[in-house]
Amino acid sequence: MNTASACARPACRDNPLVLRPLLNWGVACPRHPFRGHACPRNDGPRRRAGRGHATRLNVMAMKRTTSTGFVHLVVRSEHSHLYGASRLDELIQAALALGYRDLALTDRGGLYGAIAFYQKARQAGLKPILGVELVQPTTGAAGARALPRGGSPDPPREDADEPPLEHPTACPPAGGAGQAGRATPPGRAAPHGRARAVCLARDLAGYRTLCRLTTALHLAPDFDLAEALAADHEDIYALAPDAALLARLAGRLPPGRLLALIEEFGDRSMRLRNEGLARAASRRRIPLVGGGAVAFHVPGRYEVHRTLRAIAAMATVADVPQRELAHPQSHLKGPDEMAALLERYPEAALNAVRIAADCNLELPLGRPVFPQADVPKGKTACSHLADLAFAGLRERYRPPRADAAARLRRELAVIGRLGFCGYFLILAEIAAWARGRGIACVARGSAAGSLTAYCLGISGVDPLKYGLLFERFLNLERADCPDIDLDIDWRRRDEVIRHVYDRHGAARAAMISTHQTFQARSAFREAAKAHGLPPEEVDRLSRRLPHFSAAGIADAVVSFPECRDFPLARPDVARIVRIAALMDGLPRHLSVHVGGLVIADRPLTDYLPLQPAAKGIVIAQYEAGAVEALGLVKMDLLAQRSLAILETAAREVERNYGIHVDVSAIDDGDAAAAAILARGDTFGCFQIESPGMRNLLRQMRARGRMDVILGLSLIRPGPASSGMKDRFVRCRRGLEAPEFLHPALRSVLGETCGVMLYQEDVLRVAHAAAGRTLAEADRLRKDLGKGPGAPEVRAWRERFLQGALAGGATPSQARAIWDRICQFAAYSYCKAHACTYGEIAYRAAYLRARWPAEFAAAVLANRAGYYERRTYVEDARRHGVPILGPDVNASGVEPSTGWAQPDRAPLSDCGLPRRVALRLGLMDVRGLSERAMRAIVSARREGGPYRSVADLLGRVKLSREESENLALAGAMDGLAGNRPRALWQVHAAMAAPAAAAALLLDPAAAPDPPPCPDLPDYSPLQKLLIEEHVLGMTPSASPMAAYRSAIVANSSPLRQQRDISILVISDLPRRAGRTVAVAGVLFAERRARTRTGEFMKFISLEDETGVVEAVLLPDAYQRLGARLTTRGPYIVTGTVEDHLGAVSLVVSDLRRFRADDAASCQSSGRQGAVTLACASHGHDHGAAPSRSRPGLPH
Repeated sequence: MNTASACARPACRDNPLVLRPLLNWGVACPRHPFRGHACPRNDGPRRRAGRGHATRLNVMAMKRTTSTGFVHLVVRSEHSHLYGASRLDELIQAALALGYRDLALTDRGGLYGAIAFYQKARQAGLKPILGVELVQPTTGAAGARALPRGGSPDPPREDADEPPLEHPTACPPAGGAGQAGRATPPGRAAPHGRARAVCLARDLAGYRTLCRLTTALHLAPDFDLAEALAADHEDIYALAPDAALLARLAGRLPPGRLLALIEEFGDRSMRLRNEGLARAASRRRIPLVGGGAVAFHVPGRYEVHRTLRAIAAMATVADVPQRELAHPQSHLKGPDEMAALLERYPEAALNAVRIAADCNLELPLGRPVFPQADVPKGKTACSHLADLAFAGLRERYRPPRADAAARLRRELAVIGRLGFCGYFLILAEIAAWARGRGIACVARGSAAGSLTAYCLGISGVDPLKYGLLFERFLNLERADCPDIDLDIDWRRRDEVIRHVYDRHGAARAAMISTHQTFQARSAFREAAKAHGLPPEEVDRLSRRLPHFSAAGIADAVVSFPECRDFPLARPDVARIVRIAALMDGLPRHLSVHVGGLVIADRPLTDYLPLQPAAKGIVIAQYEAGAVEALGLVKMDLLAQRSLAILETAAREVERNYGIHVDVSAIDDGDAAAAAILARGDTFGCFQIESPGMRNLLRQMRARGRMDVILGLSLIRPGPASSGMKDRFVRCRRGLEAPEFLHPALRSVLGETCGVMLYQEDVLRVAHAAAGRTLAEADRLRKDLGKGPGAPEVRAWRERFLQGALAGGATPSQARAIWDRICQFAAYSYCKAHACTYGEIAYRAAYLRARWPAEFAAAVLANRAGYYERRTYVEDARRHGVPILGPDVNASGVEPSTGWAQPDRAPLSDCGLPRRVALRLGLMDVRGLSERAMRAIVSARREGGPYRSVADLLGRVKLSREESENLALAGAMDGLAGNRPRALWQVHAAMAAPAAAAALLLDPAAAPDPPPCPDLPDYSPLQKLLIEEHVLGMTPSASPMAAYRSAIVANSSPLRQQRDISILVISDLPRRAGRTVAVAGVLFAERRARTRTGEFMKFISLEDETGVVEAVLLPDAYQRLGARLTTRGPYIVTGTVEDHLGAVSLVVSDLRRFRADDAASCQSSGRQGAVTLACASHGHDHGAAPSRSRPGLPH
């Protein structure tokens, strides 16, 4: 600074706001505020003497600071939701390229990206400065955010649609956004007193202050920014671009911690704004500091920023007011450019440098922070854990087993030495609480290998029975916190989460958050709407795009035949695609993690900021990675639908037959379960219903639980591409001899036919062949993941070979074993996890085999499964289960089962037992609200069955669309006789009160509707199309059965050209090697790459007799892939292949079937049906809402 020109006025010389920690910091002279000079405090003798803390601190600060003349202290990233247009990595790399050594991150309303930024910046050699931008909420907004008083908040339901968790200042521009997205330009005072301040942490205490302030912003019922900063400002700087906020805070913060923020872009409006702010600061002797109001790292991202702001405002880019946007020059500028912009305020640039030098935050990352467990008086956590574990051991093993007791003592010793006793106690308490209330709860992952977890009731898998290794889960070679995830019945997981909040306190427990990010379809869809494309065109184009990264849209258009007609050559579409690619992976909003929960030893705001989610539950602003980096204990309480399926199916069985099924006691060896496993007939069975898994079960000729466990480990892409899967299957079936490489491995790998299928196998082989301890072998397994060229792997190779030679192996054997370990380690699977899921899968197969109707109802009721709901309905139909549509007098909200002929005797007319039918629920009717479903069931329960359509509509308030959809779905057939009559009566009942109102009569006094005419029912094909639209499935008939005669009648050209007749799918196993044609509905599809990088496609087809997997190899995919636009039906020609019992069809031709008689049913969708029925009543219905979906042909 130019000290020679410093003002000599006493007011400037004695300015008390030039602080000791900021010695020689310039403040604007009140007389000459715009002359670019500063007025240093006149403390020359002290400064020259070099005494005092102030001077030493300043020297230290100058040594730590950058050599540049400016540091950016106001920087927004992608974590300023729908505002910041650059990623953390981009900002860091841009800062380094510009020569900066320090960079701040100050995202809007949250520290969402703070930990990731801290880690990435330090790794890149950039000093991170953590901060947050706080904006005063609008009046009333804080109250709406407040948590309920008393009791624990309701956790989010896993089945509910989670709304976006926008923070109260979600996505405002630099001046802060108000209601409906309104905002002010950078630095201008926000309307209605909505001040803003950028707060920076000097150290760890300052970081904790940021966490408290950010939490208060979101949770305090009457948050006031000025009062919050005045009350809580330990070790932070507050930078305010708002004169009103400066006035309220002047003198209430320590001297030098409050600064006026000058944000300069070189235009006249900003110059006038800054002059006014500088005058206000000068009057109150508040220092100035410069900022660049960064919203993106390069100017080209302004277009992305505008698009994000339009998405936030639910408007087009053209309609977003300029005041709601960042300045077009809000990119990361170099120090020289910033110094030139701040030429009128040189002290502002210098103060930015010195603030950066004074901010030296050191976060204690990686140190485990364990919550306190409840321990009886006189006990330690470890002794109490031992008492509980041995009590569980006595319950689990009767009679007692000496080997189990010895292993338990060994495990407890390791747990105690690593300091994890409290963690186990907390999880044991959660599991015991759930069990005591009948809530199914099991541990997944490597934790199932712990006998301690089994004895505590955390895991349900016996590690001794399956030969599981504790060392794979925990050993003295690893110091990171054990990872125990609990799967909980999805319907009751909320109860468990609420219990954790109640037990540990809302201040010490919170759910972890996760960011919902833009992907290909969502990025294109949102960007297209923001840039004004018509909604119909947006829907049409986005359906043609893949679901993965938006950055690959342009490549997908070239590579995927389904995208061939995508108009990438149009300039407007090309621009949208380019913007969508830049939006790829940017956070759209915050939501609740699927199950992650964090518990701390003291208030969580000492570690991280909090905010509310839906239903008032408190969540951390950090994702799982940041929580783990802070050392906090994270546990996943995951909603598991398969556990609920087992309980629901067992309950249906008991209701229908009086048989109590204890699902936890289902044992191996059931003949019916073995039969469906061998056939791969496992639709709806957890983890074993995918096309690849069903084929694998057939190839393995699976019979029992261990086969399922082996299959779960083999089905992943690695074993298939490496040849591991085929080698195992061939050995298992005696087609190839197992290879053990060394006699010592025969006992280790006998179960897996010489293949290192499990991660535990790698540990055992290293132990048996090279003498490594199991803990060392686990470290070897982890290091192998770093690649063969890693220094750790090279060192392990030498140690392994030496150990193997010492154990009696020949040099060639030692090398062969090492090579095999390296080959399989990358593909091996955690056996403990496979055992946990294998047990659940086998129980599901048992229930499906014995009670198919009850099992199908359970899958549908729990909204579960790999496929769409219609697939499970058709599968049940193929297994002889009668399908009944929804009925207002018989259906509950969820699908259920009941006797197909409830009025018959226990034996049917032919002497066979009555069949149990699958009844669809009211939840399957499209457009029917949750309120309406429950009202229908409740009114029926209280007042008895409905007697007529008018009675139903009189007792339950339904909208027109709800009433029409119930009628079209057949839910009123029992009241009206058929669907057209039901529709007629719906409109008649709704028209009568309207007519009475038009005549100024009491609606209750309206005349009775005229008698319903004798309307004929819809044709079977019309009914099929209506059901497809209203229900998404066809309970009245199988789609393929309805089309079979038309398909056969139209197949003569195929027979004439290629002498091929159309077969049913169940005939294919007998036609291996032959070219055939089948007709089927597409119910699943998957795209994959060949080893040469070409794309191919797998499709699953079904008809009324079975299912088949069809393969479109790269050439066929490029020729035919564009035809796969709907469910079909399709007529597919190809060659039948049988690979070790797995039958598939290699496609050579494919076309969509369009029956002549279907063409006459164009109007038989929902609108056509409503119009037909209303015409008979003489009612002008008008256009009914339509929600189109690709379906059966019209």
